[in-house]
Amino acid sequence: MSRLLLLILLFLPGLTLYADALDKRIALLLPDEAESRQTERQYVKGKLNNLIIQLKADRLDRKNTKKKIKGITERVTALFLKRYSKKAGLEEFFRKGQYNDVTLALVYALLMEEFEVPWFAMVDHWSVSLLADPSGKKQQLAGAGRKHDRAIERGYRAEYVQMLNLTVLPAQRPTTTEGIDSLYYVYHYRAKELLDFNQLAAYWHYERALSAYYYRDYLLTVRRLSLAKQLEERLAFSALEQATYIQLANLEGDDGQQSLFYLFELWNKDPDNRYIPSALLTTFIHETDVLIKSDNDFLAGEQLYNFLDSRGQNQPAWRRELKELYYLQKTRHSAVRGRYDEVRTYVDSLYHMEPDNPVFRQLAGDLSLWTLRSSGASGVELKEQLDVITTRYPFVKGYKGMNNLVLADLAKEIRGHYEADQGYEGDNLLLQFRNSLASTTPGRRRATWVLTAYLAASNYYFRMRDYRQALNLIKEGLRYSPEDDYLLHRKEVLEKY
Repeated sequence: MSRLLLLILLFLPGLTLYADALDKRIALLLPDEAESRQTERQYVKGKLNNLIIQLKADRLDRKNTKKKIKGITERVTALFLKRYSKKAGLEEFFRKGQYNDVTLALVYALLMEEFEVPWFAMVDHWSVSLLADPSGKKQQLAGAGRKHDRAIERGYRAEYVQMLNLTVLPAQRPTTTEGIDSLYYVYHYRAKELLDFNQLAAYWHYERALSAYYYRDYLLTVRRLSLAKQLEERLAFSALEQATYIQLANLEGDDGQQSLFYLFELWNKDPDNRYIPSALLTTFIHETDVLIKSDNDFLAGEQLYNFLDSRGQNQPAWRRELKELYYLQKTRHSAVRGRYDEVRTYVDSLYHMEPDNPVFRQLAGDLSLWTLRSSGASGVELKEQLDVITTRYPFVKGYKGMNNLVLADLAKEIRGHYEADQGYEGDNLLLQFRNSLASTTPGRRRATWVLTAYLAASNYYFRMRDYRQALNLIKEGLRYSPEDDYLLHRKEVLEKY
C-alpha cells in the first residue's frame, strides 16, 4: 500500500495535467450525459489512469520511443487482450478483456499521447490499426480482427456498395470490380487512410453505427451516427444515414409508428437534413396506399392531416409535395375503379395547387380531352363544354388533342351542311375550319378531317355545276394534305371539266 501511495504522490502533478486532456478525449468517445454513461466514463478514465501509473512505475517516460512502444503494447496485451469481440466497447475492454481493432487503437492512442509517442491511426477496409512513430520505425500495432487478403477485401467492398445501390446512388449499379472499387473508395475510407484522434473517434462512432445497422437497430444507428457527424463530415456517414432513414421508413406495425414518430422528432431537431423528408414521404406513400386500396378514404385522409400536423408550417415545399402525392394516389385509385368524377376532382386539385407543373397540366389536359370525347357532344353542345373547360384550364386552348377534336367536329358539321345543300352555312363553317387548321400539326388525323371537309364542299359546288369552285376547293385541300390520294384523284377528274 505504501509503495502504491508513493507512486501516486510522485506522479500526481503529471497525472493532473494529463487528466484534463484525458477527460476531453474520453468525452469525445462517450459524450452522453446520462448517468450510466457518466459512470462508464469515470470507470474508463480510472482504468486508464491506473495503467499510466503502472507504466510510469516502469520508468517508461524516461525510455526511448522504441522501448515506450514495446512497454505499452506488452502491458496492454498482458492485462486486457483476452477475447476478440467486434461489439466490444471501452468498458468491456477494461472490465472483461474484450477488444477489437478500434478499441485497441483508441487505448493505444491515448497511451501514446501520454508518453509523447507520435502516432496515426490507419484504416484498411473493415479494420483500423495504429501506426506508432510514423516518421521513425513505423511500427504498426494491429488488432486481431479478420485477416486481409484480396478476395476478402473485394467481397467487403461489394457488400458495402450493395448498400449504396439501395440508397445513395440507386441509378448506378456497378458490376465490374473496377466500378465497385471506385464507388467504394468515394463513399468509404480510402485504403491506408491516416487519422488523427478526432477522426479516429468519429470512425469509432461510425463503426458502432454500422454494427447497429447490420443488427437492424436503426434508431441506435442514427444516434451513433450523430456523434460521428459532430466530429467530421464524410460521405460514408451520409450514405449510412440515408440507408438508415430508408429502413426506418419501411418499418411496419408498431415499429413503423415508433420510427415515424422518431423521424419527425429528428427532423424537428435537424430541419436541414436532406434524407428525412424523403424517408417520410416513402412511409406516407406506403401507408396511405394500403388504406386507399382498401377503400378506407377516411383513414387515408386522416393520415394526410396527421403528417401535415406533425410537421407544422415550417416546411411549405414538403407539405405541398405531400398533398400532391396524396392526390396522385387518389387519382390513380379512382381511375382504376372507374370513378371518373373523383378523378376530375383530384386532378383539378393538383392543377390548382401547381398550375405550371407540366405533369399536372398533362393530366388536366388529357382528362378534359377524354371527357369531351366520351360525352359524344357535337356542334353547339361541344362548344359550350369546351368553353367551360377552357375557362377552368386556359392552356387547353392550345392542347394538341383538343384542337384535333374541334377540327373533327367542324369537319363533320361542314359535311352535314353541304350534304343538305346548305351552302351558306357550310361556307361559314369552312372558314372556321381554315382558321383551326393553323393551330394543328400535320398528321394522319388532320388529313382525315381535311378530306372530309373539302371533299364535301367540292361535291356541293360540283352539284351546283360550279366546276371551277369545286376544283379550287380540292386544290385548297391539297395544300393542307398534299399526299392525299383521293384528293389527287379528284383533282384529275375535275380538271377535265
